[in-house]
Amino acid sequence: MSRRLSSADSAWLHMDRPTNLMVINSVLLFDQPVDWERLAQLTQLRLVNRYPKFHQRVVESHVPLRAPSWEDDPDFALEHHMHHRALPAPGDRGALQELVSDLMTMPLDRNRPLWHLYMVDGFGEGAAIISRMHHCIADGIALARVMLSLADSDPDAGIEPDDQPVCLAPTSLLAGAADSAMRALAGAGGAVLTAVRQSAHIATSPSHAGRLAGALGRDAATTLRLLLTPADAATAIKGDPGVSRRVAVEAGVRSDWWRYVGLKGQVVGIDHFGASAPAKVLFPQFGFTAEKVIEAVEKTAG
Repeated sequence: MSRRLSSADSAWLHMDRPTNLMVINSVLLFDQPVDWERLAQLTQLRLVNRYPKFHQRVVESHVPLRAPSWEDDPDFALEHHMHHRALPAPGDRGALQELVSDLMTMPLDRNRPLWHLYMVDGFGEGAAIISRMHHCIADGIALARVMLSLADSDPDAGIEPDDQPVCLAPTSLLAGAADSAMRALAGAGGAVLTAVRQSAHIATSPSHAGRLAGALGRDAATTLRLLLTPADAATAIKGDPGVSRRVAVEAGVRSDWWRYVGLKGQVVGIDHFGASAPAKVLFPQFGFTAEKVIEAVEKTAG
């Protein structure tokens, strides 16, 4: 089965950069070990069988400006996407953060469906599951619902197969703007023919000329606003991103975070005890603000 990506999902796909991957990374923490075989079976039945995009790969179109398509992966195998790992000693939150940090820098293989699940043993007395799913599959809210579909409120619930495929809705945030832009680009090839037809209509209908001019004016104004939008101000955050230094943001005590960011990193946090008030009051009072985060990033960037 083949189905074209929406314009918005196609945009998310093509925004991928080595230092800014369009991948949604999630971490699930468990107090007890997780049964690997049961997890694999559940993933096959509730994820792969139910949502076609999880056994489909993206195939680019050979026609310019045409969106890529979702097509079934002829070599699909669950073991290509599910991985079983042991967390290095000491098996604490820091070790898990290091693993997640490493995984987040890895691009997804475009020749296969764009997702991975990692079951990590040895996180304290329990385990962790790390999911990596490309934003072109669906937006963050939809993918959160997908992950919740793997869970049950009853610990003794069975694993029942669901043979009814579910189509994940296209990414909604950029859908309107991206669809409009793609329609405009795709229609450019027919603009000359349309102009000839419109010119004949204009010659016989002055009122049509007025309506057409108004429509063109509105579209032109929108286009000009987009094209003439000034560039963002130059800051330390702007430019070619890198991954060699870190900034941690903690709505609490900062002391445990320095070992994760290193000597050249920065930590933004709250080193105060005994204060009680709504967050919107405490955060500005103790310097836990967006401005402080930006300042920390600028210091780290040097």
